[in-house]
Amino acid sequence: GDCLYLEDGLVISLMLGNTVYYEYETGTYMPLCARANCLHNTDDCMAVRFSEVTGLGKIGDTWYYLKNEAEGRSFYRADLDGQNEKKIVMVEDYSDDDYTYNVNPCVYYDNSCIYEMSKSTFYEIDEYSRISKDHMNTICRYDFDTNKEEILCPELFNESYLIYGRHQNQLIYVEARHDGGVLKSLNLQTGEEKTLCGKDSGFSTGILSENVVVYMSRMDDTEGYRIMELDLETGEQKEIWEHKGEAGDVYPLFAWGEEMKAFCIPRSEDDYRATYLYQKDGTCKLIREEKYDPYYNFLAVKNGQVIVRFFYGMNDYLATMSIEDFTAGKDNWKRLEY
Repeated sequence: GDCLYLEDGLVISLMLGNTVYYEYETGTYMPLCARANCLHNTDDCMAVRFSEVTGLGKIGDTWYYLKNEAEGRSFYRADLDGQNEKKIVMVEDYSDDDYTYNVNPCVYYDNSCIYEMSKSTFYEIDEYSRISKDHMNTICRYDFDTNKEEILCPELFNESYLIYGRHQNQLIYVEARHDGGVLKSLNLQTGEEKTLCGKDSGFSTGILSENVVVYMSRMDDTEGYRIMELDLETGEQKEIWEHKGEAGDVYPLFAWGEEMKAFCIPRSEDDYRATYLYQKDGTCKLIREEKYDPYYNFLAVKNGQVIVRFFYGMNDYLATMSIEDFTAGKDNWKRLEY
C-alpha cells in the first residue's frame, strides 16, 4: 500500500498529515524532512510535498515517486533531502475521456520499478455519470537507465494482479481471477513463471514476509478456512490454523516475522477481532479479544515492538506496543507524536 519498508525503518503518508519516518532501533518518529526548524506546514517542506505523491520508493541515495500533473502522472526522482527533483517520464495520459489509466508502483530495485498497470473503458449512463465497462490489468517494469517499459505478465481482462513483493530474484504476485486466486512467482532474470498455489488451493489473501508467504485458504463457505504458510525456498507448505464452519467475509491480518508470528481475525459485523499467536510447538494461542473499533492494521514487528496504524476516519496515526505486552493482551498502545 502506501507504506515503504526500508532496512532501518518505515515511511508512511498519513491521510491528513505529513509523510513520516519511524526508525526501528531507536523508536524515533519524525516528519520526512531535512530542513532545520521547519514547521512542516508548507509546500516547501519535503514531508508535505511527499504526502501528495504516490508510489514512493528508494533506490540507493535517490527517492522515486509519481506526481499528478495537469497532463497526467509522471515518474520523478529527487535526492534524499528532497533537492534536485527531476521529471523522468509520463506514465499516464488522460487526454481520452473514454479511458482511465492507473499505475500502482510496488517494487523498486536495481534502478527499475515494477508496478501493476490497469486501463478501464467507460460508457455514459446519462449526461451526468458514466460507469466502467471493461478493464485490463498487467504487471510492468520500467528501467530508469534505459527509460523503457517492459510488460512482465500477460494482460488480464476484467481480472487483476496483486503484487506481494520480491524474494531474491523472484517477483511474488497473485492472479485474482473470478474462479479463485493463483499465487505465482516470476524469475526477474529469466522470465520463468511458476505456480506456487493453484486454483484448487483455495488461496484467498495473504502476505509475503521474508522467505515465506502466509495466507488464508478457503475450503468451502460451509466448511471454513485454513491459515497456511508456504516456504519459498523449500516449497514446503504447512497448516497453521483451521476454522470450521461458516467462513463469511473474513480476511485475516498478519503480523509475521522472526520476532513474532500472529494473525488477527476481524469481524466487523460482530464488532469483534480475535488475535492468535503461533507458538514454537506448532499450536495457536488466543492472546487478544477486543472490539473491532477502533480498527488497526499491522505494519511491522521489529526490535521487540508491534507497529500498527490506527484508523479513525481520515484521522489516522501510528502506534506501538512491546511484543511482550501485545501477546499478554494488554491495551497500552503508545500513540506516536512528533
